[in-house]
Amino acid sequence: MKFFIHILFLSVLLASCSPNKPNQKTISGKVTLENASDFSGVKVYLFALPQIDTSILNPLKKHTFLFPYDLHLFFFDFRYQKPLAQTLTDKDGNFSFSNIPDGDYILFIQKEGFGWDYFKISAQGKIPDLYLRKEIRVSGSLQGDNIWNSGNYIIEGDIEIPSEASLRILPGSIIRFKGNYKLKVNGILTVESGTIFQKPVIFITDDTSYFGGGISILSNGNGRLDFVVMKNANVGVYVQSGNLSISRSVFINNKNYGISAVQIGLSNKVDIRNCIFVNQPIGFNLEFTDTTTSIKNSIFVSNGESGINAITTGARIENNFFSGNKHSINGYSNVSGAPLKIYYNSFATSLNYHIYLRGQDSEIKYNDINSTSGAIWLGDMYLKKTYSVLNYNNLYGKRYLLRLGSNTANVNARYNYWGTTSESEIRNLIFDRNDVSTSDPGYGIVDYSNYLTEPIKEAGVSPR
Repeated sequence: MKFFIHILFLSVLLASCSPNKPNQKTISGKVTLENASDFSGVKVYLFALPQIDTSILNPLKKHTFLFPYDLHLFFFDFRYQKPLAQTLTDKDGNFSFSNIPDGDYILFIQKEGFGWDYFKISAQGKIPDLYLRKEIRVSGSLQGDNIWNSGNYIIEGDIEIPSEASLRILPGSIIRFKGNYKLKVNGILTVESGTIFQKPVIFITDDTSYFGGGISILSNGNGRLDFVVMKNANVGVYVQSGNLSISRSVFINNKNYGISAVQIGLSNKVDIRNCIFVNQPIGFNLEFTDTTTSIKNSIFVSNGESGINAITTGARIENNFFSGNKHSINGYSNVSGAPLKIYYNSFATSLNYHIYLRGQDSEIKYNDINSTSGAIWLGDMYLKKTYSVLNYNNLYGKRYLLRLGSNTANVNARYNYWGTTSESEIRNLIFDRNDVSTSDPGYGIVDYSNYLTEPIKEAGVSPR
């Protein structure tokens, strides 16, 4: 009996070590090259799926409408990952990987003169034939109507789209900056809408030792961008006195801003929807922008200075999710104008106050704010008092949930839920003139009357 048990154990052990066990797969495919007959020497790499921060994944599990697409195709970056396996194609373009554990992977192909491309694959699925077009090097002024079609475009000098010209970029195109060169738009730039099965248009540098110039929408320019990834630019998209709409896009690891909008008056419009901003100093920068600027249904995570920087703007910030930024929204101004509108946002964590406003009038309504390092701070700039209205918000967590600085006006903060039903506890979560001196005119007083005894269901991010 003992002998039988030993034989059985040995059989199980050998089966578990066998290279032909059922969960080991062979991945095979073929790569062809544009205008070539010899398809050998194409580098083929197999990568694990990129790791995506849980601070991005968790809100998407709850709010799928914010970005209902495969993030692996947006966040994969071969410059930061080591391949699991690699091989070369033969003359006919064939390649094969054996003994690959079952699962999903990124398949990356590269050939000098043809650039690179990548695909999400399953070890169980059939890989369609792959194709690399020749690289196209571009610079200078474009004329007429132009189309960039799903290949590698190398920007090796500034590109201008004049007012009478246009450029359409189709899904799957890869735009590689070879230096601090810009794509300057005085005409029309369109990045075509992609589907859940397609890769986005990628703007990137070949390595991480330098930054590209990004896209500049100038005074006569119009940009309509969808399904874009912008990485390693000084400024991802800069728009000055032009028009811009961006949706379903990711801005990551840019040097200064993901997007910067400057001098957007009533005759222009900037509209940002369903985007993700992660790991740059400022996600979205607003300077002297009017009420025609809005950002909605987007995610701001781990931006070093602020998710949104708002200077002298009456922009509308609505239905966005913030987590892990130094400030979620940082605003200041010394010019009177329309109030900054902050509606229906969710704030999870921050390294400092979520909403930090100096001299910026604001309306803050129907937000859900979890204070880990302070919820709202209101102060002055150049002795301009801040006039703010805070109604129908859920505010809870560490003090201070609302703090007033010097030279502040009285604040209407009625009809909020403060995370407690105790009036004395609410009082301790607020800093105003009563905490300094009731006779000191330098501080405003917070009116928190008619406070609510349960959270507001409508507050925070939701489909609308």
